[in-house]
Amino acid sequence: MSAAKQGVPGVPRMGHPQGYRQLVAWRVLDELADLVHRATAHFPQTERKLVEQMNSAATSVVANIAEGYGRRSLNEYLHFLGISRGSLAELGEHIWRAKQRRLISEAEYRALDSAQGRGSYLLDRLITALEKKRQQEMAPKAATRAPERTRSPLPYRCRVASILGRPDDTRAAFT
Repeated sequence: MSAAKQGVPGVPRMGHPQGYRQLVAWRVLDELADLVHRATAHFPQTERKLVEQMNSAATSVVANIAEGYGRRSLNEYLHFLGISRGSLAELGEHIWRAKQRRLISEAEYRALDSAQGRGSYLLDRLITALEKKRQQEMAPKAATRAPERTRSPLPYRCRVASILGRPDDTRAAFT
């Protein structure tokens, strides 16, 4: 059975339209994106670049979870979750930068940092569960492979001489 049909406990079955919205990690990170958009709404015009970067990173986190979920393989899904993780780390840096520039209050920083930390934890748990699932899927394939042929200790020429029916003293000449 494929990963899409078996699934991972607590993870919606891949292939359901918008099933990623059932993921706790996606919900927490979507709320983080909303918090970021609300927090950056009052930034001064001189900080437009930071606003764009923060909103882009926050949107990228949830968008990559959705895009990976819609892909056809577990490996692709994990790839996009890794991109999401990177965007989340980038967002964490932007949140810190906004605090350093005193663009957000201490309370806003704590709320954003807490949501980012919880989202990071949940995203890492999702990735770990899916990587474990991938390893479990790979294990049966490795067990069903044909055993590797063992090589003869004799050099190739000796094996050929043996097959051709040459006398045993021919082997000595090739070793």
